[in-house]
Amino acid sequence: MRPLVAPTDMLRAHPTYTVNPATDVNLLNAITALRLNAQEEGLLYAEIERLRGLGKKRGKIDESELPKGADQALTYIRTNWLTNWNDSQRLTLMLDYMPELYKKIRTRYKSEIEKYKTARGDLLNTLGYYCSYCEIPVGIGVHVEHKLPKVDFPANAVEWDNLLLACDNCNSNKGEQPARSIGVMHPIPNTTVIPQPPLVGPLLATTETAIQAGSMSHYPWPDDPNYPGYGAFSYRMMRVAYDVGGNRTAAEPIDPGDLDVWVLNGKVSQVPPYFGKDIRGRFNGQVWEVELHMVPSRALGDDWYQKADNMIRTFDLNRDKKKDLRQIWNSDLRVPLRTVAWFKAVAARPRLVNAYLRDARLHDLQLTGFNEMVTAVMDTAISSGFWSVWRHVFASYVSNDVIRQAMLAPLYRQEYFPATRQPQ
Repeated sequence: MRPLVAPTDMLRAHPTYTVNPATDVNLLNAITALRLNAQEEGLLYAEIERLRGLGKKRGKIDESELPKGADQALTYIRTNWLTNWNDSQRLTLMLDYMPELYKKIRTRYKSEIEKYKTARGDLLNTLGYYCSYCEIPVGIGVHVEHKLPKVDFPANAVEWDNLLLACDNCNSNKGEQPARSIGVMHPIPNTTVIPQPPLVGPLLATTETAIQAGSMSHYPWPDDPNYPGYGAFSYRMMRVAYDVGGNRTAAEPIDPGDLDVWVLNGKVSQVPPYFGKDIRGRFNGQVWEVELHMVPSRALGDDWYQKADNMIRTFDLNRDKKKDLRQIWNSDLRVPLRTVAWFKAVAARPRLVNAYLRDARLHDLQLTGFNEMVTAVMDTAISSGFWSVWRHVFASYVSNDVIRQAMLAPLYRQEYFPATRQPQ
């Protein structure tokens, strides 16, 4: 996952995205109403589980006593929660009535919250035309993606720091995660002052901040200044097989030692053509069907390993859901195109190394030939995407420290991959 410049950096904080609740009364009113409902709805789930644990069943509710309007109905329920109904009736309200009221309020304020969509152009100019998660190149259909989902955290829906870019598949798989329930599982200060559902007012600021932080800690966000960017994820070349129905029947890693030797000795090449259905690679003379999978790494400890694993699973970055039916490859090309990027990087590696060595033999201190080759290689990298794959190949399969650093340096130039953060 490409490490992006932190939101507070001038490169990340684009000045033309001006949606601001402090200067937009309608937006502020929408966020105020939605925040209360999101907080309340999150706590209702815990209350529902508590009542079910006590063996409570749904009770009958006199619908005629509830006002018709969503706001009026919620206000009435909050005001009379403890005096008008018993536990069984409250369970009915939480399961059958209140979620529908929340939905009506969300629908009413949808147009206000969706002002975040005006950030798309600024995000593309700032981050480049790549999915912030899988790194696949994206076009005009790219989504403005919320790190904290707008359903559970509407107050963050228009915050620039909460916005990234996502391709169709990453956006769809992420859905409304990380949910508020994840944040509630983490330590929260002042827990004694959290009101029981339903709420009569917003949570304390310190409590809400702690819940947000807990949910945010579920994944290794690429623009988090605390994200190391290197070591949380790695890659594994897999030898795969599929049956006639398109179900993956085998996926075994190619031995890292063998792969390293094959790459360094130029024994790895892609076998054309590529039709978008499968990738075949020639490894030391053998033709195998292969996929490059993302894997979590323990290099940074168990905490980062778990974060990376959460992201890989939630975003389905290796297409493990639905058995990876080949019929869906036409709409989810993340794995095959990632694998193609690996082969392109492997092919570019010796060209760059040889250009550097040729300049060194000619005592060309300006590295004229090498820099010309860099331009050609980076044009390929830009079009293929998957920045981290290029970095992985160059960092892992070039043994000379000086040449390796010269090859890695262009990957951080802003004219090639905007907002890519330098190693810490």
